[in-house]
Amino acid sequence: PILLQIFPGAEGWPLPKYLGSCGRFAVSTSTSPLRDFYGAAPEQAADLAFQLLAVLESLRSNDLNYFLYFTHVDAGTFGIFNNGHLFIRDASALGVIDKQEGSPAATGAVGESRDI
Repeated sequence: PILLQIFPGAEGWPLPKYLGSCGRFAVSTSTSPLRDFYGAAPEQAADLAFQLLAVLESLRSNDLNYFLYFTHVDAGTFGIFNNGHLFIRDASALGVIDKQEGSPAATGAVGESRDI
């Protein structure tokens, strides 16, 4: 739930809208897992593959200078909204690296290098 709050779908992140939490219960409307599209027409499969590549690129390169990565991926990780947009269904397998943390600009150690 924390990732869904930090990286909201309303701001363009490929995650579902966070509606609140009550244990491990999630609510989503009109979605299908990506595995339901394994036998899709070539045009639809190509569109979903393109969207998947765009999602992965957005996790790697974004304005907030975070690097998001998957620790585990399976057939249920991604889903499709009823409008055809791909999103990440299971954010529990996402890791986050702050690319700015520890950089010379962030630590104030410009031009100085220390071995830790």
